[in-house]
Amino acid sequence: MSMRVTVKDVGYQQGPLTILKNIEYTFSSGLTYVIGRNGAGKSSLLKLLTTGVVPSSGELLYTQLVKHPQQGTYRRLLSIEEVRRVTSYLPQEFTGYPEMTVAQFLTNAAIHKGIPRARVKARVEEMIAGARLTEQSRRKLSKLSGGELQKVGLVQAMIHYPRLCILDEPFEGLDLQETLYFRQQLQKLSYHAVVIVSTHQIEQIDPLGDEQVVVIKEGQIGESGAVQRIGDLQRFFMV
Repeated sequence: MSMRVTVKDVGYQQGPLTILKNIEYTFSSGLTYVIGRNGAGKSSLLKLLTTGVVPSSGELLYTQLVKHPQQGTYRRLLSIEEVRRVTSYLPQEFTGYPEMTVAQFLTNAAIHKGIPRARVKARVEEMIAGARLTEQSRRKLSKLSGGELQKVGLVQAMIHYPRLCILDEPFEGLDLQETLYFRQQLQKLSYHAVVIVSTHQIEQIDPLGDEQVVVIKEGQIGESGAVQRIGDLQRFFMV
């Protein structure tokens, strides 16, 4: 299923405050970084993309590529329920269920997200080992460090191979080795999924990579395109 998210002239307000305005963009399969200064509207855009928040104006369209023997290839509009079934989300402040252990929480997440029960144990163990959480697997989430909890949040977001993966500041609190591991996992996932990552850690973005970048500036898209075309990302954070 090749998924696409089309954002059409979207605006978002909280009371009298305009957070986003005139957002036009299409997210396709691959990895897209959403960058911008604090308060630019990045997190609000991600929440809109999850369908958890409704735009004040404009619309978001979620489609999948369908191959039909009679009708040929076309894009089918997905319902909100269909979108939510294939979407994962990591908020900027992830807590999970504090009284669950790491293994319990991830097992519950895997089952809830549709992984066949016969494959749950192997998938959970694979992800725990890859994220270097084996020693913490029997520890409650409430007893984890900030970086350890962040890794649990990332694992739960990727464990079921989502078609739309939305992550808000996912590398916060991770060391270099951990960041590299999760970047590699996200790149693998992006071959068949729409992966959207909000980050201020632009040094984590490969300047020679083929990822896409969307720059949010004062609630609008200031610039967008391939990383190599946009060039120096630091300039978007200069005063």
